[in-house]
Amino acid sequence: MDRIRMLVAAVGFSALCAHSPAQADPPVGARDEGPIFVTVNELYGRVLEATEDSVLVEFVDLPGSRSRIPLELVPPDQRYRLKKRTIDADDAAAWLKLADFAKELGLHVRHIEALETAKALDPSLEGVEERLGDARQNCAVERLSHAQELRAQGALRDAIAHLETTI
Repeated sequence: MDRIRMLVAAVGFSALCAHSPAQADPPVGARDEGPIFVTVNELYGRVLEATEDSVLVEFVDLPGSRSRIPLELVPPDQRYRLKKRTIDADDAAAWLKLADFAKELGLHVRHIEALETAKALDPSLEGVEERLGDARQNCAVERLSHAQELRAQGALRDAIAHLETTI
């Protein structure tokens, strides 16, 4: 059994999605008040305002330079943060919608966190346990798949590090 399979066997699939340093964000359920920065066409900027379909960005490298950018060009993790700011933090249904949005963006860990928050806010919600199980499994499969791709590219150390940093 190779080292990747040993790690998965030792910790189980759901543990692979317990932490995601690449998607650092305020704690689940915490209000996200900090600035949002994006990189668009290799230019780094701060989001000044957001609408349903675009963001107004002030570029750090070009002081005073602002541009309205289509939302599709904003990285998924930042789109998630923008959406998260618009929900009522105490509304379980809003967290379920945010979970669906995270899933659409491919943000597996955020999908799980939003489902867990919805469940914590309203333990009587139907189907959340099943959705959480599916989300955890999908997340673990994606993480394992990425590690196997790294291994196939000859980057065994990177593959192992990928799994170890997500446990």
